[in-house]
Amino acid sequence: MKTTRQTIVNCALEAAKRSVSRYQEMSGGKTVHDHAIETFISSKVAEALYDLRKDHDATVALEAPFHEVHALSLARKGRMPDILSPTARFDICYFEGGRPIGVIEVKKRFAAFKADDDINRLFLATRRFGPKYGGSIKFGIWLALQRIPEGSKSTAKAQIAKFLQSFEWSVEPSISHREVEGEFGKLKKSGKTATKLRIFAASFDAKEMKAD
Repeated sequence: MKTTRQTIVNCALEAAKRSVSRYQEMSGGKTVHDHAIETFISSKVAEALYDLRKDHDATVALEAPFHEVHALSLARKGRMPDILSPTARFDICYFEGGRPIGVIEVKKRFAAFKADDDINRLFLATRRFGPKYGGSIKFGIWLALQRIPEGSKSTAKAQIAKFLQSFEWSVEPSISHREVEGEFGKLKKSGKTATKLRIFAASFDAKEMKAD
C-alpha cells in the first residue's frame, strides 16, 4: 500500500514531466531552462496534487511563508535554525484538513554543488515542523530537473548514487525519477543539444528525523 508521501512524490513527478513539455509547446520551443520558469512547474504540480487529493480534504498553497507553515503545523515554538528565515517561502505546501502535511521545493538543476543550502533548509524545516516537535509535517520533497545531452552515457542510477555520495546525511532521502525524451535546447558549456530531461524527487520522511 502506497504511503501519502509516495503518492505525492509520484504525482509531483508526473506533473513536472507534463509541465516541461507543455511549456515548450506554449513557448514555441523554449524550455523551462531557457526561461528559468520554475514557478510554472510549481503551479502545475500544485494543481495536480489538488486534483488528485481533493477528496482527502486536501488544499495546496504556492509560495507559503515558513513562519505561516510553522504556525499552522502547531509545532512547538522555540529557536529556529538560522537557515529557516521567517521571510523565506516554500514553493509548494500540501495541506490536509487545514494542517500542512508536506513541503516541496522545485529547482531546475539536480546537482550537489547547487543543492547544499536548499537540501539543508528543506531537511531542517521537515524536522522542525514535524512530529518530533509536535508538528504536522510528514515529509519534504526536493524536485529537481536535469537536462541530459545527446550521446551522454550518464544513467539516472549513476546520477542518484553520485548525488547521495556528495553529502553526509543524517537521514538519507529516498530518490525517484522520471524521464522525458525530446529536444530541450543547447547546453551552454558543451554546446550539445539536450535530448532528454530527467526529473528527480528526493524526499525526506519526518518520522525518521530526531529532535535536537
